[in-house]
Amino acid sequence: MTKVYQLRLSICSEDNKQVYFTNESEDQPTIEITLGEQEIFPKLEKMLSDMQKGQRDTVILQPDDAFGMRDEEAVVEIDIEKLPEDLRQVGMEVDFEVSPEHIVSGVVQNVGDENATIDFNHPLAGESVVIDFVVEDVAG
Repeated sequence: MTKVYQLRLSICSEDNKQVYFTNESEDQPTIEITLGEQEIFPKLEKMLSDMQKGQRDTVILQPDDAFGMRDEEAVVEIDIEKLPEDLRQVGMEVDFEVSPEHIVSGVVQNVGDENATIDFNHPLAGESVVIDFVVEDVAG
C-alpha cells in the first residue's frame, strides 16, 4: 500500500539568507506527499519512507539534489514592450505563458530603455538547501 505523509517543513538556503518556503505555523496547511509519486526531492522521499508520525529531521541537499545548477541560458533579454509597465522594476516576479499548460516564472534583473533582463532560474538554483521537517501524519 502507498504511504501518504503530511509534513510541516521549511526550505532555505544553506547560509539561511533566503527562506524559500515554510509551513511550520499551525495555521498553515501541511504538505501532502505520496511516496513514489516524485512529488519531492528523491533524497527527502527516501528519508521519509522509514519515518513515523511525530519524527523530525533535517537534510542538507546539494544543488544537483535540490533545484539544480544555475543556467545562464535561462537569463534572457526581452523587448521592454513585452513587459507590462507595472512589472518594469528590478526584483519584480513575472510569469510568461510558454503554452496553455506551461507557465514559467522569472525575476526582473535589469530594466533599460529598450530591453529588460529576466532570470528564469529557480531562486535557489546553484545553492545547497536545508530542509527541516516533521512528519505530522502517515497514512497507508
